[in-house]
Parts: sequence; structure tokens; C-alpha cells
Amino acid sequence: MLGWYVQAGYDLLRDSRSAHQLIPYVRYERVNTQRGVAAGFSANPATDLTITSIGAAWKPLPQVILKVGYQIHSTAADTGVNQLNGSLGWLF
Repeated sequence: MLGWYVQAGYDLLRDSRSAHQLIPYVRYERVNTQRGVAAGFSANPATDLTITSIGAAWKPLPQVILKVGYQIHSTAADTGVNQLNGSLGWLF
């Protein structure tokens, strides 16, 4: 198995007087759950996955975050399915 990612984001409201944060981000991931397989078996190319995520996170309060993002999935077998994600998080 092999996997890694790199992500970058920037708070657009950093220099404002607002307590809110608005952070667009981009993430690039590579995951291969069958990088090495036992002798006599062949790796499934659908498990060699590349994901590019583009989204934004909004923090209206320090303990609350709302995120929306779009993920572009591609595999060596051309079986990737893109997806739209939304989430709400809070620190308690």
C-alpha cells in the first residue's frame, strides 16, 4: 500500500476585522491499496487512485466549520466517480 497527499489553503478574511474565516483549498492525493501483491496475483488497476479536491471552509465561529468540496477521482482502470461533499464540524 502507498499513499500521500499535499494540500494548500489560504484564509481570505485574514486581514479583515471579521472573526470569520473563509479558506478555499485544493488537495492532491495518490492512493494505491494494491501497490504490491503476492506472487500469482495481479493488482486491480481500480485501486490505483488519484483524487483532486477543490473546496472551501467557512468558520463563522472559532468552534464551528462548514465545508463544501468537489472531488475528481481518477483510477488506472478509468472507473473513478467524482463526488460533491458537504460537512459541518464543531469543537466541544
